[in-house]
Amino acid sequence: MYSLLCLSMEKNKHLVIHVKIFLFSVTIQNVQKQSQQLWRYQRFLLVLEYSAKPPLPPPFNPIYYLFSGIRYLIKRINSSWRRRRDGMLDNTSINNHFLCLDFIVACESLSMEPLDRNENNSQDEFKSKND
Repeated sequence: MYSLLCLSMEKNKHLVIHVKIFLFSVTIQNVQKQSQQLWRYQRFLLVLEYSAKPPLPPPFNPIYYLFSGIRYLIKRINSSWRRRRDGMLDNTSINNHFLCLDFIVACESLSMEPLDRNENNSQDEFKSKND
């Protein structure tokens, strides 16, 4: 009887050791997962902080802001000229393109083919003009 008790105690000891090892490994995995998430979040905050700062040191900040403003104005003027050149500032053409897009989206939601293939072509033209 004593030998059976010793065997069962030895078996239980091994089981408890294996359970402890398993629990430690699960705990280590959870800690590593949380530390990786924390590291990624802190890295995101660091990148976000430095992306908002100007690239030049403080005495030269006005030069950077002036250059950025001029670059923004040039981009706006170019996009305005491009839209005017392509005829996108005409309200009727814009409304026709949006009506065409609404029709195609409605047909796709009903799993239908559009009735007129010209509307698909105008959608492709609209996308190519915007790109």
